[in-house]
Amino acid sequence: MDDLDSLFTSVDDMTISLDSSFWSGGIPTVMAFASNTLGTFSGAILDARFETGETEIAPPGFVYLNGVKPIVTGNPTSIEVSISLRASQDNESRAFSDGVLRTARTGVCDFRKHGRYASARIDITGGFDRALGIQFEGNAGDGV
Repeated sequence: MDDLDSLFTSVDDMTISLDSSFWSGGIPTVMAFASNTLGTFSGAILDARFETGETEIAPPGFVYLNGVKPIVTGNPTSIEVSISLRASQDNESRAFSDGVLRTARTGVCDFRKHGRYASARIDITGGFDRALGIQFEGNAGDGV
């Protein structure tokens, strides 16, 4: 409270309420600037889509991908993962598979794919708190 005057010229100019969780610290909050005003995201929970960059899972060889485990907290209605696996990054374009729903028992989206360079697209529907990442599950494959 003592340092608010360094952030705002007056209490009336504050864009964030004094009883907002913004001031309590703790859990990181996504923020953005719009018209030189700092704000937080609020409102109804919407569906989300995350797409990873491409990675080589088992350098310098191929991998047989059994599944992808999305690491998501909260209670989403559904989580669906599509993957792109390709042998080379040269002249081969990236194409994603059909989406596979997460298995309730294991939390893994099951695949049976072979390739070298992998990326994933994760679609989350319903209430979730955080999307923390993914875990590729597979075994080193042959050099086919």
